Amino acid sequence: MHRDTGGAPSDYDFLLSGGTHTKCFLEVRELGLGLSYTPGTGVLIAGKVLRHGVDTWEGGERICLARFIKDSVHDRLGQPRPSWVLHENYFRLD
Repeated sequence: MHRDTGGAPSDYDFLLSGGTHTKCFLEVRELGLGLSYTPGTGVLIAGKVLRHGVDTWEGGERICLARFIKDSVHDRLGQPRPSWVLHENYFRLD
């Protein structure tokens, strides 16, 4: 299990599972989650905040393509960090 210490807390990591494996779970223990993580599965996670990882897998090779922005890139380019995603930004229950 690890956290992506270089990222901004409010930025999401995009993890994409690939390979030939047939069984795999992405663990997010702080939330009590074991997400099915077979080839073609994509997950967005606050990787600096939540510890995550894969302990074992079955049925072949496994690769994870991870996309995240290091917080130092924001500093170098003079860009603000992303703000936290809020439920009310997406759903209006009027």
